[in-house]
Amino acid sequence: MKGKTHSTEEIIRILRQADGGETAQSICREHNISEQTFYRWKKKYGDMELADAKRLKALEKENATTSTPRLPIRDRHHPSPDRTNYRW
Repeated sequence: MKGKTHSTEEIIRILRQADGGETAQSICREHNISEQTFYRWKKKYGDMELADAKRLKALEKENATTSTPRLPIRDRHHPSPDRTNYRW
């Protein structure tokens, strides 16, 4: 079952609550997330501020849209002699 997806900003706000002195268990109960999710978020976003998280999100989006140039399928398996020096 797929649950609610939280935005990066929401995740950082939730993690800041834990820095304020609340227990992880109470925060998880309040936001209806598992402790495993909480600690996974803490591992990924623990040291970040909102500006850092926004930059990370932008970089992830950029990396997802950037692709390496690819040869046509017919040339991938049997490159022609003029393409032998092509760097994969």
